Amino acid sequence: MLESRPASIPPVGSNQRSPRWRTWLILLCGLLALLALATVDEVRTSRLQSSVLTRYAARLTWDIRAGPSSRIVFPSSGPHDQQLGYSRLPEFTQRLLLRGYRIGEQAQMSEATAQLAGLGIAPPYREKASGGLVVRGASGEVMFDARPGRLFERYEDVPPLVVESLLFIEDRELLGTESPQHNPVLDWERLSRAWLLYVGRGLGLPLATEGGSTLATQLEKLRHSPGGRTSSPLDKLQQVTAASLKAYRSGADTRAYRRDIVVDYLNSLPLAAVPDQGEVRGLGEGLHAWFGLDFADVQRSLLDRGAIGLITTHDLALTSVADELSRGDLGPRYRAGLEFSGADTDGIAEYARRHQKK
Repeated sequence: MLESRPASIPPVGSNQRSPRWRTWLILLCGLLALLALATVDEVRTSRLQSSVLTRYAARLTWDIRAGPSSRIVFPSSGPHDQQLGYSRLPEFTQRLLLRGYRIGEQAQMSEATAQLAGLGIAPPYREKASGGLVVRGASGEVMFDARPGRLFERYEDVPPLVVESLLFIEDRELLGTESPQHNPVLDWERLSRAWLLYVGRGLGLPLATEGGSTLATQLEKLRHSPGGRTSSPLDKLQQVTAASLKAYRSGADTRAYRRDIVVDYLNSLPLAAVPDQGEVRGLGEGLHAWFGLDFADVQRSLLDRGAIGLITTHDLALTSVADELSRGDLGPRYRAGLEFSGADTDGIAEYARRHQKK
């Protein structure tokens, strides 16, 4: 005799819960995929950064008003600020006021600019590469002129060989990206590699140290960080923030600013000091101080022979000199006994051979 057995009845709601979990999982995977795509797009184009930073940089303004300013913040440290006297302006002003002078006009910062400067972040403005002094008589005649003369005025004045050598070593993505909105301050691949090497060294692995700074960040460090060095994560954050705001101070298109970075770096790179001259800053001063080369002659030679087929051994040697100066590691070699003048072709050729053997 056949007996009928009741079919097992699934728990109420179990068939509804399974599809619901699958739905949530699909949604989560979709959101992660969209986030990954958005991240890749942002790394390639800096679309979000350019929009946010451009709007914020537009609020960082100031104007010149009569009388003392009610909202102004002076820099407290940084080689550039100290060299040009910016960090001592409050002291100079007080001494003049005590002697009967008065403030006729002074910069009035916007509230956003004052807040930014109060955090130790340099406001975005077009900074001069170096300072100088001109003394004129009552008739306007120049009596003393100590303005720097060995500077690149425009990006077009920099020989392409010098640009390519500098960027190949220091910042290969600066001018190579296709996006006009690219943030030149952040090189994500370089940052990731530097972070992984840092973690590896912290774990005791025998790994070399590699920096993740771009030329834009290095400029901020050399100009506004105490001693021209990065001594803490806060210093690095200040450098990145200041450089990013400078990149977008004129709008979302950073192509002109990226070319300015090359010119500013070559004009203001600190290159130690020499007797009877003092501090050496910039490629032009370095060529003169360390090698006895005339800046205008080197510039003209490399610009006139820009085609690969016309470059001579002398030009390659000059490029090697400029390359080492732009990396700031020339002084010790010079002190080791390698000296020559601009007319010493054999000395320049010998320098080129030593450079190629490194």
